[in-house]
Amino acid sequence: MRRSGWTWKTGTGLMTDYYYIKPGCKVKDGVKGRDFFVSVEDVRRFATRNYGWRGDGGCVERSDATSGGGGGVDGKKRSCHSVESIAPGSKRQKGEGHQVTTASSSVDLSLRSQPAVDPFEKRGVWQALQREGWRAISAGKYNKLHDWYYCRPSCDPGDGTSKLGVDFFLSEDAAVEFARRSSMVTSTSIKNMDEEQQQPNAATQAAMVPYNEAKSIEKHHARGRMHEIDYLLISSKIKVSETPAGPLSTPPDCRTKPQDPAIPLPSSAKSCSSASRHDLYEWSSLWPLLETAGWQVIKAGKYNPLHDWYYVRPSRDPRDEKSKLGTDYFASKNDVIEFVKVEDEKESAGTVEKSVGAMLQAFEEEAAMWT
Repeated sequence: MRRSGWTWKTGTGLMTDYYYIKPGCKVKDGVKGRDFFVSVEDVRRFATRNYGWRGDGGCVERSDATSGGGGGVDGKKRSCHSVESIAPGSKRQKGEGHQVTTASSSVDLSLRSQPAVDPFEKRGVWQALQREGWRAISAGKYNKLHDWYYCRPSCDPGDGTSKLGVDFFLSEDAAVEFARRSSMVTSTSIKNMDEEQQQPNAATQAAMVPYNEAKSIEKHHARGRMHEIDYLLISSKIKVSETPAGPLSTPPDCRTKPQDPAIPLPSSAKSCSSASRHDLYEWSSLWPLLETAGWQVIKAGKYNPLHDWYYVRPSRDPRDEKSKLGTDYFASKNDVIEFVKVEDEKESAGTVEKSVGAMLQAFEEEAAMWT
C-alpha cells in the first residue's frame, strides 16, 4: 500500500495516534473513513474489501472487545503487525503484566481454512491477461472511493455501460478470478501447450529462473501439478538436446591444420560443456552482454505502478503504442532470459546449441535499423 502511494503521519489530540492517508488525499480537506483512517482496524477492513487482503498468514485479528480497548496502534501504541492466531476455546498469553483471556469458541476461522493465494500463480495469470489487453488504471477520476480499476480490453469505466464486477474490477484478485471463471485466460498457445511442452529437469530450472521462483516451481511439482500459466510465462518451450556429441577423431592418413593463433576461435556451444552453455544464460553473464548491445533497465512506475523495473530492448520506448510487453520490453529478468533463448532457437533452426554472440549481433543490427 505504501508503494502505491499510501502515507501515514502522527495524529493530533488525545484520541488519535496516527492518520493513515489514501493516495492523493489530505487530512485537512478529507473525510474520515473515506480519504483517511485513524485506526489500524479500519485500514485492514479497507484492504480486505478493496485489495483482497486476507490477513497475515490467514490469522484472525483481535477485535476491540478481546483486546480490551480502542483502535490505533497498540491500543494507543500497538504495532500494526500485531496479529494473533486464535483457536476455539484456547487461551492466549499476553505480555508481562497483562491478563490471560479466553478466546470465544464462536470465532470465525473461515479465513484459516481457505488456502492462501499463491502470489507466483496470481502474477503469472495477470501478466497473461495484460498480454491479452487487460490494464490497470487509476480510479480517482471515476470514483474517489476507489484506488485502481482492473479493466478488460476496450473497457472504459466512465462510458456508462461498463459494469463493476463484469467489465472492470477493484482488485487484481477479482480480475484474475473472473478471467478463470470465464475461461478468458487461455490463449491459443496455452491450449496447445500440454502436448508440446516438456517439463524441464531440476538442473535446467535452477539455471533458468531465480532461486525464489525455482522454489515455487518445485513446490508445484511436489503437489503433482504445474499451472499452465506459470509454465508458459516462466518456463516457456525449452528443449535441451540430450544426445551426446560423438568423440572427435582424425581421419586416417590425414593431418589436421593448426589453428592460426591470431584468429580467435569461433564461439560455438558445441565446443562448450553442458554446464558452460547454461552459464551463458545466467543473469550475471547475460546482462552485461545485453547492456553492451544497447539494452537498458528503467523504473517502471511512471508507465505501470504494478511493475518495478522494465528491461528495454535497444531503441524501444515503453510509452510507444507499438511497443509490447514481452516483446520490446520485459518486467522481469526471467522474461529477458527466456526471450534470448527463443531468439537463439530461431537463429539455430530450432535448437539451443547457438552462441550468445549471434544473438547480440542481431540485436546490434536491429538497433542500427531502428536508429
